[in-house]
Amino acid sequence: MNELNIDRLNLTSPYTLWRTENNSYGFRTNYGVIYRVGFYKNELIWADNSYEFGINNENHKTSPNDNKVKGTKPI
Repeated sequence: MNELNIDRLNLTSPYTLWRTENNSYGFRTNYGVIYRVGFYKNELIWADNSYEFGINNENHKTSPNDNKVKGTKPI
């Protein structure tokens, strides 16, 4: 899995992204919600090179409809 250029991503993201473990990325919203986004290896789906995409609310806070979340993407 290739790492993304975090400085380039942060030029256009409404929220600042940071790199976390397992090649995933995190960001905190104005409402205090911390998200972790990434692709995670999962060999239970298929034997070799299978990944799953996940968006996790790390601190389990209620997340209002925040349009900035949609614009914050590690792509």
